[in-house]
Amino acid sequence: MKINTTGEILVLIYDNFMLNTFKTNSPFNYILILIIFLIFWGYKIIYVPTDIESYPIISPLLPDFPESFFFNRLQTFLGLIVYFIIAFLIIKINSDLFIVENGYQSPGVIFALLTGYYINNQRITGVLLGSMFLFLTFSRIFKSINDYKAYGNFFNAGLFWGLGILFYPKLIVMFPIIVISMFMIRTVLWREPLFFLSGFLIPILYYFAFYFFKSDYTHAVFEVRGLFYNAVIPVAKSYLTFQYLIFVPQLLIILIAVISRFTIKKSSKVSSRRFLTVITLITVFILAYLVSHLAELEAVIIIYPFISILLSYMFINLKEKTAKIFIGIFVLTIIFTHVLQIYYYSRIF
Repeated sequence: MKINTTGEILVLIYDNFMLNTFKTNSPFNYILILIIFLIFWGYKIIYVPTDIESYPIISPLLPDFPESFFFNRLQTFLGLIVYFIIAFLIIKINSDLFIVENGYQSPGVIFALLTGYYINNQRITGVLLGSMFLFLTFSRIFKSINDYKAYGNFFNAGLFWGLGILFYPKLIVMFPIIVISMFMIRTVLWREPLFFLSGFLIPILYYFAFYFFKSDYTHAVFEVRGLFYNAVIPVAKSYLTFQYLIFVPQLLIILIAVISRFTIKKSSKVSSRRFLTVITLITVFILAYLVSHLAELEAVIIIYPFISILLSYMFINLKEKTAKIFIGIFVLTIIFTHVLQIYYYSRIF
């Protein structure tokens, strides 16, 4: 094949990169994930702009970090580690359960790209840790699909959900979709919800017991009240113009991924189709939560693990030319919103 121009060379590199990244599984993809993180986290790591939020994010287990040069960078590096762990977990769950059958590592790569959308989320927060435990909750439910008695998986699912709530109390609103997922994945035995409830209560009871053992009963009462109050308190959202430009592209990408799940006709394992259907419902439920008055702007990261799987399914199963177009649009929206935020931060700081 004869290549005459630099543009044709770039197109060839782009085409091969897309094919190798999303349709093959290679140790290089883990390096690629790290490279993507470093590219889209570079500005945050170097300059550490002040986080823009008009409301506190309550996290009972995560302490408030002092505002200083050291602690600001510590939050960023800890957040980067947690994000990398989540990317690895997504790949592990996808490969174990064959959710996206032809690209086990692609959801992890897409997840890394998604973290470039919102610079304010590039740090460790209760929402981030809560989203990790929520994903683990659903992963345990998914892994129970072939169990006759899934007591262990249901107990662990409840345990992870309880831990997630202690980091981000508003995860309590996920209860309906968690229950729906249980019954969609498999036939639930009557004892299994009891194991789920037991797992859920253990971290919650340990948390409150800590204050009782300290004989600080008044503090314990306030902690109980505060945990449930913060789970349902609405957020007085105040969107800046540039924040609309950040979140509207994400909303469009999410809607395209959800629609593609129903428009792409591909024969696959029964379990894979069931997982994808449940993940689609989870995505829609979380999206409804995100646009409600309960969710903070930072809560968008809750949807990232699930949307990364749907996007991976879409990119891999679309026709090659169409897939390249959508991947290009996806990456360009991330670059656009990222550059827009850097420009905004550079103007105000």
